[in-house]
Amino acid sequence: MQSLANYSPKNLRTILKNRFSVNNLDPVRMAWEKINSMLLQRVGMTRYNEFAARSNIVFFDDETLVLSCPDYNSLAHLKSFYYAALTDAVRSVTNRNTKIVFTLSGLYGPAERLQAGQAFCSHNKTFNSGASAQTLDNFIVGDSNKMAFKSTSYFVHKSGNNYQKLFLHSGSGLGKTHLLNGLYQKLLSLNPNVSAYLVDCEDFTSQFTFAVQNGKMDSFRQKYRNLDYLLMDNIHLMSRKASTQEEFLNTFSELEKKERNIILTSTCPVSEISGFAPKLISRLKSCPGFTIDMPDSGMRLNIINAVCLREGFKVNPAHIAMTAQKSSFSIREMIDVFHKIAAMRNPDSATVSAILGEYDSARIAKVSPEDVCWAVARKMGVGMREIMSDSRSRNVALARHVCMYLARKYTGATCGQIGKFFGGRDHATAAVSCKKITSLINTDVSLKKTITEIEKTFQEPAAGNERRGPIPALNQPR
Repeated sequence: MQSLANYSPKNLRTILKNRFSVNNLDPVRMAWEKINSMLLQRVGMTRYNEFAARSNIVFFDDETLVLSCPDYNSLAHLKSFYYAALTDAVRSVTNRNTKIVFTLSGLYGPAERLQAGQAFCSHNKTFNSGASAQTLDNFIVGDSNKMAFKSTSYFVHKSGNNYQKLFLHSGSGLGKTHLLNGLYQKLLSLNPNVSAYLVDCEDFTSQFTFAVQNGKMDSFRQKYRNLDYLLMDNIHLMSRKASTQEEFLNTFSELEKKERNIILTSTCPVSEISGFAPKLISRLKSCPGFTIDMPDSGMRLNIINAVCLREGFKVNPAHIAMTAQKSSFSIREMIDVFHKIAAMRNPDSATVSAILGEYDSARIAKVSPEDVCWAVARKMGVGMREIMSDSRSRNVALARHVCMYLARKYTGATCGQIGKFFGGRDHATAAVSCKKITSLINTDVSLKKTITEIEKTFQEPAAGNERRGPIPALNQPR
């Protein structure tokens, strides 16, 4: 982190003065300036500049801070790497549990004391140019994603008014959002008047909540239920939000009756989504589903070469090959680390290898309860929904105990948080589970081997940001 010892308050104000888009709101401006100053000191100049380049303030009060991002990649990156530091800064200034929302540029209107509900009062026909960079034409196709690409492209090339649904699933950063963006842009380019809407599940939830609270449900339903194409990203984030699920199910049914098009994405297949009503699960299962897997080294090489061509990078071919061969993380993360390598002046192979190793280590450290639940479910042959349920069958209970044990060991969450996460249980339940597994692994060789194998998956591509489960984060509002 860059030292700020040489920065006087005056210099800090100079650095930050062009950062603000909220005008004529002195209390808000002052609070936002304090937040930025604290964030700058927490993350350093380089990372702060990246944050500033990828975000703009849209709305801010004691309850909510809304930041817009130019594209989904920026949105995902800021959520992954800045959320904790930003949350600390915001709550230090407001002294409240202020909610932070990241959204796409164009979903909200002017910055001046925006009413968040304006987001759904008109169709969002134009996305920022950052999102438009993700097209079907520049999507790199390989064995890991060719079926998902082909099924998405069908919506562009199909003839007539044939109704179709689609459910894409993969770990984070593997291209499903790129496909959604690409399809959306292609639909608009072929017919600028098409009634298509691309929305993240969290934005859908926020818009629905605002509509309920402000008597705007007629406008909300008129917008969503008359679309020709509804493209929704990250539908798994609707987990445990019963009212939102009910509204979405009704929207789904209306679009289905009208033979309209519905394209959805998730971090996991429908069968592994937890916290969804059975009737919604049943409806989602009617959507043809395709997965996007991790790319092989050849495809990773093609992706990096495409990045070099698009952005004009001149990088040693040996370093490009090394990045492609040694990257055990997602496409998004691989591109992020490659940008770091490309920005260096003539790095040697040892430096490149060290950067890749450092990035991989940082990624492994970000194991979440969702990752633990998914890894245990996969290894022990128990569904994630069963783990989160009240089932007391022997195999389900054991898997749940293992989940709590590993979550305590790897996520840094408290027993209270872990118990709440795994089915709304209390602190004591999680503590007992941890103690039970600690005792069992000293006597049960088979269980110890199973747990060791699960722990190894936290170092594989399917862990960390690669395989986020469908369950909301620990502190996510319900």
